[in-house]
Amino acid sequence: MKFLQLTTISDFVPNNEEVEYLGEWCKNDFNDNTKTFKHVFNTNTKLIDASNLSIKIYKEILPILKEILNDFHNLNKSEKYWEIIFGNWLLTFIQVIYERYTNISEYIKANNEFVTITLSKESFVAPTNYSDFTNKVLADKYNYQLYSEILYFLGFSFSTAELKKDKKQIFSNKKNVPKSLILNFINIFSKNKDNTLSSPYFSNKKNLFKFIGKIYLNDFDENFEFKFKKNLETRNMLFKHSTDNEFINLLFYLFKENFPILYLEGFKDFRHFVLSKDYHVSKVFATANALHNNEIYKFFIAENREKIKLISIQHGGNYGIDTTNSVEFFERNVSDKYLTWGWKENKKTIFSSHEKLNEKIKPKKNGNILYLAKDPLKYLIRFQTNYNSSANRLQYLPKQLSFLSNITNIDNFLYRGYMQNKNSFDITNKVKNKFPNLKIDDHSKNFHSRLREAKLFITDHVHTTYLETLAMNFPTVIFITKEVHSFREPEYFKLLTDAKILFYNEIECAKHVNEISESPEVWWNSDEVQDARKKFVHQYARTSENWVEEWIREFDNILNSEK
Repeated sequence: MKFLQLTTISDFVPNNEEVEYLGEWCKNDFNDNTKTFKHVFNTNTKLIDASNLSIKIYKEILPILKEILNDFHNLNKSEKYWEIIFGNWLLTFIQVIYERYTNISEYIKANNEFVTITLSKESFVAPTNYSDFTNKVLADKYNYQLYSEILYFLGFSFSTAELKKDKKQIFSNKKNVPKSLILNFINIFSKNKDNTLSSPYFSNKKNLFKFIGKIYLNDFDENFEFKFKKNLETRNMLFKHSTDNEFINLLFYLFKENFPILYLEGFKDFRHFVLSKDYHVSKVFATANALHNNEIYKFFIAENREKIKLISIQHGGNYGIDTTNSVEFFERNVSDKYLTWGWKENKKTIFSSHEKLNEKIKPKKNGNILYLAKDPLKYLIRFQTNYNSSANRLQYLPKQLSFLSNITNIDNFLYRGYMQNKNSFDITNKVKNKFPNLKIDDHSKNFHSRLREAKLFITDHVHTTYLETLAMNFPTVIFITKEVHSFREPEYFKLLTDAKILFYNEIECAKHVNEISESPEVWWNSDEVQDARKKFVHQYARTSENWVEEWIREFDNILNSEK
């Protein structure tokens, strides 16, 4: 009988069975020809539909969890309170489970008989918090658990295997003392404590000094250590909710083992710890990403949400651009205002600039060609219309290799791949083996330092760096896969394709690079290219010499407006 392998973990796979992989994430070797089930979410349309459904389910489940947690913790907090505490985890968890559930369900429909080995329930672990979850869900062991749990829920019973786990989980943080001293020094001169800025997503920490005397800075960074233990009896009692929707029932079934401990068993102690801190309560709080990974900040903001105004600041290149973006949805949903890099959708969004868009780097006339690559992760973590998991593995690497194969001056390239990640496919080494003469960046210098040594920048994905290079007017060429990507306002990307900045065909892109590589500035400084660049940058990557003053002005406007 056919044996279904669920993850890369192959320790328990019988030697005498015909093996089939559930997905590309099961492969360690790109040349592995083992039969592999086709990924369900392999087009931008399917990704968008799945994202929209996930948000719909999120809105349905959040008020139910509010009631459950209020009862358990003997509180009477609002839905917005709990959304700030764990909304980012919940929305991500729904997307992760919907993808895993759909994959395994479609496989079952296509295969009447199969066997596998599931992970024993004794080996199950619960994530500590949102950050711990996002780390776990990229790794094989936790995905082995999730697929096993889904099979249990669907009524399957297979042989089981055990993996070691920690009996107690430690949630700790070590304070960044040097940065704390810098913030405290800046705050000595602060005349305005009505506005507090936290975790602004700056590339250069020196830019914090531009806020001297203008704003209060607080990163909510403390030393702490908590030890938690999952109480399965309590969890089984809490998450008994049942509906006529199988997927929602699955979510509540999975909450029993997977609801983050910090928001359940550890909630009371950690909340008490945060409330014991004498933080200044400004009237306006602004942050780029503290609402995701800073639990002190999240708890503090949730406790004070009804008496403050909250501003979220864009911190990436996909916001306002991709057709769907669940991270953006969460940030905009919990905030009063959203500070963007140029785009505007409604009264809640305010366009401005950002530190990342105001770096001034000029191309080096006799420099190299810097190629910034991506290394898609094995496991999907969110439904996004870009290269975001092994769903795109069969599209990404062949396209990349095809591009490089058609380059005539590859000796002049510096290939900057992602730093080695055990949860990705190690694309860099595969490229190195294929092109031994290609120079590989050792990451001894940061991106901006490498850019200063280049005359042309090339990338095969549209995240943050291409907005930075377009904003600084650095010669840039991009190639991506049309079937994967989807944009809210495609007319702006047509400007880039018409100007030969953006390509969907990697061979055409390579031909263009070959033509301009000797003197890319001639092409780049043409009226057509500059006109397209300026229009695109005005919409998505605005620059301003006075961006700090603009931020302060917007914060003050929000402070003085009615909530």
